[in-house]
Amino acid sequence: MAKNLLLQALKPTPTGAALAAVLLYAIRNQLGRQVSWFRAAIIFLLFLNRGSFPLRWHVKLFWIGLRANLRWRLAVLGFRTPNNEQKKLGIKGGDLALGGVGRNYAEIVSTRHTRVSFAESDYNLHLSNSNYAQAGDFARMQFASDYTGVAYSQDSVLTLLGGSTFCYLREIPMFASYSTESRTIAYDDKWCYFLTRFIVPYDKRSKRPPSQSYETGKDCTVCAFLLSRLCFKRGKLNVSPEKVFALGGMVGPDDANPEGALRNWKIVVELRKKRGVREWIQREDDAGEYIRGGKEANDKALALVAKLHDSDRKVWLELDALGR
Repeated sequence: MAKNLLLQALKPTPTGAALAAVLLYAIRNQLGRQVSWFRAAIIFLLFLNRGSFPLRWHVKLFWIGLRANLRWRLAVLGFRTPNNEQKKLGIKGGDLALGGVGRNYAEIVSTRHTRVSFAESDYNLHLSNSNYAQAGDFARMQFASDYTGVAYSQDSVLTLLGGSTFCYLREIPMFASYSTESRTIAYDDKWCYFLTRFIVPYDKRSKRPPSQSYETGKDCTVCAFLLSRLCFKRGKLNVSPEKVFALGGMVGPDDANPEGALRNWKIVVELRKKRGVREWIQREDDAGEYIRGGKEANDKALALVAKLHDSDRKVWLELDALGR
């Protein structure tokens, strides 16, 4: 019972805040004069603002990468087993931790679930604009760790942010739970365009039509969009997004089948054995050989991305609807 109350008090919810206040009151009474009401109030304020503690962003961001590395090590040691779909493709061992192996890059969705805490809210009692950017950092880090992290860990390819654009549609209230869903929307020879949307559960009383979650297909409300422009580098060399996808074992729509799913993964495994990755990423005469299919959808998405500098929310909704 006591453990459950403590866990509830640690959650950034109205109930958690009330339980925290009761616990502080009980502790203060237990300690008597050793803790003044002023000190108790300071402790309470620190508790409410724990989301803004120094190094919290760094710890949370790097934990995402460490967790992905831990999954890979557990798979290598045999503590993770493939599911039926992975067995059919022949994926095993350390490949289990590489979420992109054998998958169509355009269909991969990276999802994070969280809640708006007191420290992340502004004076309007909504998620602060600055925390949308912070949530975007975590979304990009999770995608990179789960799908393109192998290009960093084995080939020293860095993922760098070249720019980001937000479009706010509606607020996310304080203490509300929300999710970020991220996917690659388009790419060219240098840039990869990464779309993240912030969603909350759909309110049936709303007069606006619902959207659908990429992960579950359930009705949801889109509150904001974030478009990130990413590039990839190995030292001073630019690495094309197509080859980064290939390094992660991902394929295009034409190869997303049992026969072609491991095509790119087999290529890069051989390249790594021969230590030929550096020479391979410098080649420019093999564009389009690794991510096959989907050119029309990619070109359309690139045209929409070009409009976003002088766009309204209609263009964002068009971009979001691609591939549904």
